[in-house]
Amino acid sequence: YYDYYKGIGFYLEAGNGYYLFTRQETRVDLERKLEAVGKWIDYLSFLKTYHSAFGPGFLFRRADIEVQIGCNMELKEKASRLFSDKKKFGEVVEKLVAELEKAGMIELENEHDETYKVLTAFHYMEEMVDCITILEDTSDEIPE
Repeated sequence: YYDYYKGIGFYLEAGNGYYLFTRQETRVDLERKLEAVGKWIDYLSFLKTYHSAFGPGFLFRRADIEVQIGCNMELKEKASRLFSDKKKFGEVVEKLVAELEKAGMIELENEHDETYKVLTAFHYMEEMVDCITILEDTSDEIPE
């Protein structure tokens, strides 16, 4: 099948227990996707700093995250870098929750106290980020 799909611009690749189709990306598309991955790395870093157990099944409230931002300097720094257009931490948390909800990674569990539940889809994002390997460019180094 590889040769057939290659002829129409797709590459059949094996994943972690699954197969997927990929295409050669233009440099602009690749850069856009890298920016999106960078954004999700920042989100995960912020959320894991908020609570190391943040993952599928975890319950949280926006208000609790806001309180933690006020108490934790590292979390405060990460929050200030998440969204450049948001100045108040409440706005940052609101936008982050909206992004997670839009991506299908969380859902509102209890609307009375605004408790959210982290869904299994969040684990997919964690695995994707864990798979990222950054290799140092050694082409400029002088061989020994």
